[in-house]
Amino acid sequence: MRRRSLFVGALITLVVAGFQAPPAIAQPPIDDSVDIRVSSTGITTAPDTLPAGNATLNISTDDPEGTWLHLIRLNRGESLEDYLANLRTAYGDDDEAGLEARRAMAESVQLLGGAIVEDIPVTVDMVVMPGRHYLVDVQDATEPDLAERVRPVDVGWTAASLPSALANIGPDSRPAEVAVGSPHSGRHAAMQPPGVDTTDLDPLSTSTWEQRPEEPSTDARPSRQQIIEIAGDHGIVFSQQWEWKWEAGELVQSGEVQSSDAQTASSALITIADTPEGTRFQVTGQPTSGRPIVLMNWSGQHNEAILAPVRPGTTPEDLDRFFQSIGGGAQAEQVDSPFIGSGNGSAPISPGRIMTFTADYPPGEYAVISYVENLETGVMSSAEGTHALITIAPPVTQSLPEDSIVDSEESSVSTEVEPS
Repeated sequence: MRRRSLFVGALITLVVAGFQAPPAIAQPPIDDSVDIRVSSTGITTAPDTLPAGNATLNISTDDPEGTWLHLIRLNRGESLEDYLANLRTAYGDDDEAGLEARRAMAESVQLLGGAIVEDIPVTVDMVVMPGRHYLVDVQDATEPDLAERVRPVDVGWTAASLPSALANIGPDSRPAEVAVGSPHSGRHAAMQPPGVDTTDLDPLSTSTWEQRPEEPSTDARPSRQQIIEIAGDHGIVFSQQWEWKWEAGELVQSGEVQSSDAQTASSALITIADTPEGTRFQVTGQPTSGRPIVLMNWSGQHNEAILAPVRPGTTPEDLDRFFQSIGGGAQAEQVDSPFIGSGNGSAPISPGRIMTFTADYPPGEYAVISYVENLETGVMSSAEGTHALITIAPPVTQSLPEDSIVDSEESSVSTEVEPS
């Protein structure tokens, strides 16, 4: 297949005054993750089943071409055969047919998350609901044995899979239906406790559940869960250590840390949102090597966030010129690449979905980019301005001292921009 080069997705970095990292509380680490290994011949190591709730996937590859590993769930009435046929067409030689195939795929599946892995293993966290899912390496799109390379994964409830963030849900808790297509919904991150019949629930309109903050969790397990409250909808974010909520149109940080130390607390939030200028990345916090980054997709279509190292001093204008040269066809002016290494990060996620990704990025200057095509224009997202410049800080080597812990009532962060 045509390999997607690193040097091809313009982002606006929002500088947030007064950002404070979440306080750290030392806790024994919990490792309930699963390993997924990908080679040039396909997915060689992967689970057959996963418990519903928070899924942590450690994704690595020895394929020199890397892997673009997706965890997908088919929408009701859709077939795997049709999805794979569209996937082949999307990465074929007919650009017009490829765009139509991408549009069809966007309507047929939910992209739950995954990783773009070139040279650094990536750990991803996402919420999965009961049902049949599939692991697909998009690098295999034009392989003759594509169907045999796809790995089915069955998700079901277990006694241990109820997140501790929902452990206190009682009979007074109420589900709230979330409108399909709502850009501010947390529907795809919704959880349902065991005992709730999910058979007749459309995966596009699952119910969400509200945790009453006055009733703290009694679960003794250190929790890696956090409640995300977006425009009144309630979703679960995973492997995060603080609570975010909307107040008067602003996204603010509040609430106490559930667990974790400074090595595992989330370091940054990347939001993909539609703006009058186009789809843009909004970055809050300080991305740190080895610490999770939250990715929230509030745009109107699936998208991704790949972190690629750039030359020191690279500017947004440099990225604009480069990506416009890539997207301008054979007649476009050729521009030297600002990139000095491979990109690693999240696979595309569907609108309204939340995930995290973690990797041991070498500290330095990076661009957040997206190769995903705009389904309306057929142009790569980063060529339309979906990119941002960030600096990745060195890894944290120890927990924060007690005198650095900030009272949750004193800590507040605002992006000052409400996604459209």
